[in-house]
Amino acid sequence: MAYMFYYLYKRRGDGEHLERAFHYLKLAADLRSTSKAKKEVTFLCGDAGFYVLKALCYYEDGNQKKVNYYIDQLKSLGNLKVKSCEILYGWSGYLYSLLLLNKHIPNAIDPTYINTIANKIISLGLNHPSKPPKCPLMYSWPTSSSKYLGAAHGLSGILYHLMHVPGLCDTPKARDLVKGSLDYLKSIVSEGGNWEFFVPQGEKCTTADDDVAQWCHGAVGFTFMWARAYEVFQEKSYLEMAEMCANLTWEKGLIRKGRGLCHGISGNGYVFIELYKLTRKQEYWDKAIQFLAFCWSEQAKEMYTPDCPYSLFEGVAAIPFYVADVLDPLHSWGFPGYGL
Repeated sequence: MAYMFYYLYKRRGDGEHLERAFHYLKLAADLRSTSKAKKEVTFLCGDAGFYVLKALCYYEDGNQKKVNYYIDQLKSLGNLKVKSCEILYGWSGYLYSLLLLNKHIPNAIDPTYINTIANKIISLGLNHPSKPPKCPLMYSWPTSSSKYLGAAHGLSGILYHLMHVPGLCDTPKARDLVKGSLDYLKSIVSEGGNWEFFVPQGEKCTTADDDVAQWCHGAVGFTFMWARAYEVFQEKSYLEMAEMCANLTWEKGLIRKGRGLCHGISGNGYVFIELYKLTRKQEYWDKAIQFLAFCWSEQAKEMYTPDCPYSLFEGVAAIPFYVADVLDPLHSWGFPGYGL
């Protein structure tokens, strides 16, 4: 909720939204004070998100002392012992936090520190004990045998954030490792244009998961990786892959799991906002509008109630983000809690 109100403040300039962001951060602080949970490094499921939002809100409020304090708290998380690299619980989620902060507070984090975290992620992927022969980087969560491919827990989400590190892919080693991993993912796509949850047993993904259309697993989440790959490397094949994923999302993306981001209508709709920003093709904006309209349709009443119905990733907190971005897609920050 705090992030939602902060975002609305940045998009609309209404001071009341910033006040509400502070209100929800106070509630979060109260919950944290009574929690016995261990510290976690990520934006979405860890302490980094709290520290980043505190720093961002105090920056808007003009309190530099508080900004510096929460930046130091964020940097201290880099000393934690973390084995995974995925976005929800691992180093990629921490990298996203650093990049998001630097996007809105210039030079808040030293680029050298960001590169240190990125190189840690690359090193862990390079030294994975059971990576496929044709894939230079591979990651697992929560065990070494669970080699996820999707945006939430797997390779595509990690590559997406590595490609946002300024200058990283200009270095020959990182460029070859990232492009080699992209080309591996391109080579294993199923005949239906989708990917399995995990690294396939054979040379290609089967069609078993071709009907899965949600951000966390499969083609929906892959869209953002391919779009970013096209921006970084300017290879047409990556744009073609992104548009293939968007086509699958249009055909199968009106799912019944709610209106949220992770596996819901608004998350799927962000595919079209991403492609509209990338290509300026009107059809993608039109499709984003149609997905928004579906959220209030009669058919939408048949959707399941998510476990966390008011949250950002499962519930209605996603809708204000999506409405703001459908109305003005060219100024969208991308998929909330993930895009940059």
